[in-house]
Amino acid sequence: MEFLFAPMEGITYAIYRKLHHAFFSGATAYYTPFIAPDSNGSFKAKYLSELTKDCSAGISVIPQLLVNRASSFNATADALADLGFREINLNTGCPSGTVFAKKKGAGMLTDLQMLDECLEKICEHAAQRGLHISVKTRMGVHSTEEFPQILEIYNRYPLSRLIVHVRARDGMYKSEPDIAGFAASTYKRGIAFVQMPTSLLAMVDSSVGGKTAVNLPQGKNLVGTFYQPSFVCADIDTLSTLPEREWRCGCAEVAKSAVIDSDDFFFWLAECAGQLSHRDEQ
Repeated sequence: MEFLFAPMEGITYAIYRKLHHAFFSGATAYYTPFIAPDSNGSFKAKYLSELTKDCSAGISVIPQLLVNRASSFNATADALADLGFREINLNTGCPSGTVFAKKKGAGMLTDLQMLDECLEKICEHAAQRGLHISVKTRMGVHSTEEFPQILEIYNRYPLSRLIVHVRARDGMYKSEPDIAGFAASTYKRGIAFVQMPTSLLAMVDSSVGGKTAVNLPQGKNLVGTFYQPSFVCADIDTLSTLPEREWRCGCAEVAKSAVIDSDDFFFWLAECAGQLSHRDEQ
C-alpha cells in the first residue's frame, strides 16, 4: 500500500516535509503545494530553492503544477527533470475562485477539448523525457455526474496515477465522500483509495462498510459497488466545525444503527443525549 502526503499551501514546504519524513515513517511520496509557472515555464526562485532542498534530503517528492497550457507545463517539466524529478503532477482540482477564473486547476474542466489537447501534448513530451505524469482532479465543475466524460479523457493517456478529489468544483470542501469510492472501484477495475471523512455522518456511514454509489435522476444510489477503502482517517477534531444540522444528521445515523443492532448502545445514547447534543468529548 502507498501513502501519499497531500500538500497544504503555506505549510507543507521543504522543511515540513523533511521533518515529517524524519520523525514519521510511512509516506511513500510527498506532493508539493502547487507551483504556478508563467506562460514560458518560468517559476519563482523560492520554488527552485524548495525543490533543491528536497533533492538533497533524499525524499521522494512529486512537484504539482498549476497551468492551463501544455507549453508552460512542458517547459517547467524540463527544468524539474534536470533536477532529477521523474514524476510531475498536473492539478485539475484546485477550486479557488482566482485559480478557476484563469482556467487553471478545476477551471480546466470547463473546457474538455482544451484539457484533452493539453494532456496529449504533455504526455507526448513526457514520453520523450522519460517522465511520468499524474493528475489530481475534481469530478466535475457543477456536478459529479460530469465525471464519466472527464474520465474518458484521462483514460486516453498513460497517466501514472489519477488522484480523484471526491467533489465537483462547486462543492468546494463540503459534499459527502462515498462518490470517490465508486470512482475508485470502477476505474481500471479498481484502484486503491483512502477515505478522509470530515462530518459525523460520513465517519459513521459513508466512509465505512464499502458501499459506494452514484445517484441517477430516478433515485438515489441506484448504481454502485461494494468496495473497501485501503484506509479510513477520521479526525474527530473536524467535528467541532460542523453546523448544528450536520451534527444532528450524524447523531441520527448513529441512533438508527443502535436501534438495528444494539439495545445496550441505544440506551447508552438515550442516557447521554444531553452531552451528545452539546458535543461533550467526555
